[in-house]
Amino acid sequence: AGTSVTGYEILIRQVELILLSEGTPEAEAQAAAEQQSQVLDLAIAQAWDELEQLLVEISLEQIAALPEEQQEALGDAQQVAQSLAAQQLPVFQSDWYQSFLVYDPAEDWSRITVPVLAIFGGRDVQVDADQNRAALAAATARAGNLDVTIVSFPEANHLFLPAVSGSVSEYATLPMEFVPRLLPMLTDWILARFGKQ
Repeated sequence: AGTSVTGYEILIRQVELILLSEGTPEAEAQAAAEQQSQVLDLAIAQAWDELEQLLVEISLEQIAALPEEQQEALGDAQQVAQSLAAQQLPVFQSDWYQSFLVYDPAEDWSRITVPVLAIFGGRDVQVDADQNRAALAAATARAGNLDVTIVSFPEANHLFLPAVSGSVSEYATLPMEFVPRLLPMLTDWILARFGKQ
């Protein structure tokens, strides 16, 4: 599944969907998405000191939520939190990550005039079908593209495997077989446009 919105939007929704797929209560998942938004806002602004402090605070909250014996095993919580933040910060500072956050694929989709087949999984927690499908349709319409096919498989995860929850932790337990209609649909789409070459 390809994206049609910014990495910023993808990552915020991704946090919420992953937590929901793991059984996290909705209010907690929404709070985590809001926290992700705060982190990414600081990353985009390149407010590195503020971001590092927020990452420390988040780590301290997560450590405090652990069972007491795990907290004791970690040792000095402040030191652990600062170490984690120091490890995370370079990721946010990298050129790739900075580009990913602000790059809007819809701008490129709005220039595509060749046939497009976009496939989404209804249980995809990494690229949300609802978030990306409409943005893709609008962008390709701006291009005047008359050959755009957007298909969703409600039972499919990000790998187009039949999924129960879509959870990433579920991947290893699923049979490595695409949803039944995927390959025939893909074959039909290609043959209808390009023949049996």
